[in-house]
Amino acid sequence: MQPKGEVTGFAELLQRFERNISILGRSPRTFDNYSRHIAAMALHFGCLPTELDEEQIKDYLYVLQQRSKTPSQTY
Repeated sequence: MQPKGEVTGFAELLQRFERNISILGRSPRTFDNYSRHIAAMALHFGCLPTELDEEQIKDYLYVLQQRSKTPSQTY
């Protein structure tokens, strides 16, 4: 899943996100896991997740929850 070339500005967003995760003391594995989900969201909408409004995000999370056989709040 690589939206870097498909979603304008994604590479820069990911760099800032990695910096922030590091500053917070989270592991590189945390960044990997979070960034995969951010990439999936960017590809789903075709734009940066930061450009979405609250209702779009809620709709997306609802779709993910409905798609899962065992919906988890942590996912």
